[in-house]
Amino acid sequence: MSITAPRTLVVASDLSPETRRLLSYALEHHHAPHARLVLVHVVAVAEHVWAALSRAYAADDVKEKLFTMADDLLRDLSATHAAESPMGIEVQVHWGDPAEVLLDVARSEGAELIVMGRHAPSSVRTFVLGGVTDKVLRRATCPVAVLPMGRPT
Repeated sequence: MSITAPRTLVVASDLSPETRRLLSYALEHHHAPHARLVLVHVVAVAEHVWAALSRAYAADDVKEKLFTMADDLLRDLSATHAAESPMGIEVQVHWGDPAEVLLDVARSEGAELIVMGRHAPSSVRTFVLGGVTDKVLRRATCPVAVLPMGRPT
């Protein structure tokens, strides 16, 4: 069995400074020539927070601002990295459950590798039920590269 370099990679972004490291890792380590990279952020707002925001502001305006902010940040980041690699970088911003959306994007894009970070569990609930990374690891149909967040690669 031979392992081939992936032609399509999905990199998950939480818009933290660590996204730069995940993107660099994907560009430097795991891809075939002329591969494409899909940089994905999922806007996820807790229901109680969304309820409060949509009472105070026009819901469509808030959603549009969140999408625009995420899209602008990821496009700036991808433009910075474009000079480092011939790989095409596509930016996608979605709304929903991060694990579900990442898995859907990976399937629809034909991803052969997902690159994402892993934070330490911040609550008992996350420790017991698992965070986004745990959910993706359990259900992904392609390999997943997980980098510990906050540590050098």
